[in-house]
Amino acid sequence: MNKLVYLFELDSVRNTKKEIECAQEALFDELVKNGNYVACTFNQLVDSKGFLAVIHDEIAYNNILKLIQFGVIRISRYGTIRTASQYVQNLDKKFIFSSLPEIDSLPQTDPEQSWRDKMTQALINSDLSILEDEREHLKTEDDQQKLTAVIRFVNLVLSLSVKGLTINKPKEKRKTLDEFLNDVQKINDLTITEKNKKIFHSSIDLLNEVRKSINDLNKRSDWVTKLNENEEADNTEVIKIAKFIIDLCYNYALEDSILGVSKHYKDFGDDDHSFQKDFDNRLKLYIDSLYQNREDSDNAVKLPKWDIAVRILDPDTNKQATSFKGDNRWTFIKRKVNELLAPFKTKNLHESSNFTSQYYYVEDVKNEQKAWSNLIAINIVKRLGAASIGIILFLLVDQGLDKVKGYMPLSDWAKESIAWTILNVIIFAIVSAKLSSVFNIPDIMESFKKIWSSFCDGWYIHKNKNDAYYRFKK
Repeated sequence: MNKLVYLFELDSVRNTKKEIECAQEALFDELVKNGNYVACTFNQLVDSKGFLAVIHDEIAYNNILKLIQFGVIRISRYGTIRTASQYVQNLDKKFIFSSLPEIDSLPQTDPEQSWRDKMTQALINSDLSILEDEREHLKTEDDQQKLTAVIRFVNLVLSLSVKGLTINKPKEKRKTLDEFLNDVQKINDLTITEKNKKIFHSSIDLLNEVRKSINDLNKRSDWVTKLNENEEADNTEVIKIAKFIIDLCYNYALEDSILGVSKHYKDFGDDDHSFQKDFDNRLKLYIDSLYQNREDSDNAVKLPKWDIAVRILDPDTNKQATSFKGDNRWTFIKRKVNELLAPFKTKNLHESSNFTSQYYYVEDVKNEQKAWSNLIAINIVKRLGAASIGIILFLLVDQGLDKVKGYMPLSDWAKESIAWTILNVIIFAIVSAKLSSVFNIPDIMESFKKIWSSFCDGWYIHKNKNDAYYRFKK
């Protein structure tokens, strides 16, 4: 709870439909079910299908933007690059946006300026209209949808670049891919099958051989290129596991580059051998994926209910259930109602953190999850209580109007006439609006919606299993 975590699931090479859905669920669960913050790397932002899946769904996309504004999804700075916008602007023109193919499949509307140039200009000037103005030049709806995806991507990058809460400071001292690979080569105690142990050691031997011809030992693409050159029909599994090893070391290196990140291990060679155990666990998950059906269906990627994440993590609605405003004439009433609503005031579930200290992720993780779940449950109950009090106040207003009607010197016919009914509705609306304004409570329909959404949120969170990774999970 309140830890900064890095998700291996958001790796750009994990791009099948099942892996994308797994990445989305892991992101949702770390934020909502575990109460943590998620740090993304620049590479994940521009090339992870697991992260960018939301740009094709308007509702999910808008909710992710809100979570970015809350500061629970962050970008970790690396080297001299300060913002996500700067990173995208500095990408090589030959860079392939595998998670945003729309940028290269749009028809050219300007022979002198490519879509990449327009995207760069939009980022430099923080001006989406540079792209939005091009919409009228696109003839088909399909092309307009592609442009919409590009605009959403640019807006996402800008959102992660301009808000201080989303930017995590860089770490000065960090381990490299090659250093992690050296650690992995020292591991002997693996719990994978004997067959896979032989393949693993063959993969290590192959990596040691490939190492001699690699220019940059810390560049994953160089390793993969050389491994592909060695691929033969009789060593397919050796090549695949060798790539898995490189992928894991690459992600371990990215995780280690994040200041204040909570890792699933303490250090290589510690008394608990936590790194060896974590690598063993992750390798088994990767090997299991070898035997899964990796063909994608035509169905759209199923996304989590990100609107629930927004309601649970919104710092404004979680600070307190009700606040008051108005002039001095209402001071006494506000004080009394404030005392009445005191038990229903909620607090922000997340604590602010600068993330300068590193924590061990799995330490006391079950108790933390239980404490976080209790906090969510308490806040949902308080939301129910606050909404219920709003309904009670409106019902009291309605009953008061009925009492007033009984004392009015009017005939029974006049009291039951349409004119009186309309007048009654107008009076009720005015009084209700005043109550909503002074006590900052939702109107009666909004109160019913809040009650219903609270039940739905609680049920959704309760029934869904937690897909976030941790080593001792069963």
